[in-house]
Amino acid sequence: MTSDSSDQTWGSLAAFTAAFVLYLRTMPRTITLEDVGLFQMACHIGGISHPPGYPTFTLFCQGLVAISPLPPIISVNA
Repeated sequence: MTSDSSDQTWGSLAAFTAAFVLYLRTMPRTITLEDVGLFQMACHIGGISHPPGYPTFTLFCQGLVAISPLPPIISVNA
């Protein structure tokens, strides 16, 4: 690994970490308005949100809520 490649890797990691920390600090901690709140509810209680229903998102999200020790809203937003 050359020095340029190593610098690029560390720079990429620093940019990702900064963006992730910023997202965690600003993500909603409660139910939000419009479709996002509807998707959060569908993930927590199951069911289909509205057509087309986004079945892949809903199945993934329900699984995440089931295994996460965090509150459902934080699990869905994170």
